[in-house]
Amino acid sequence: QRSASSVIEVEASSAGGDALMQKERDSLLGGIQALNLRLPVWQTALAGGLAGIATQIAAGNPAACAKAVPMGAACCTCYVNLLSRASSDGDLDSVGAAPRFFCAGVSASVATVLTHAATRARFTGLAGAVARTVPVMAIEMCSIDV
Repeated sequence: QRSASSVIEVEASSAGGDALMQKERDSLLGGIQALNLRLPVWQTALAGGLAGIATQIAAGNPAACAKAVPMGAACCTCYVNLLSRASSDGDLDSVGAAPRFFCAGVSASVATVLTHAATRARFTGLAGAVARTVPVMAIEMCSIDV
């Protein structure tokens, strides 16, 4: 049987755990907010993932959709936020062609490295994957924005 004091101790430790969990959640949210992202990650990831799927289906390669989702999500999230940083006035349309292409190239590179690393045990063939993927993705992203 439990005594009244043991029940109170359990409830008190549970309340302390809840406070600790709330503090951890607040810390995580504060860290994400400190990044000052242009759009929420879920929104850019969804847009990029859907764009990746549409690209693969249009190319007649629906089997590649599984890789296109994380690639598109990472690329779009990176691109939107880099473009926001490149904008002096907060207007993404005011970013010039050269900085826009640079942001697109960096974003495509990051997405390629991430998905390549996630799908292979080693970085074998990474240079070829970057050389094949990055120029096309960077041009696609810049042409969509124009």
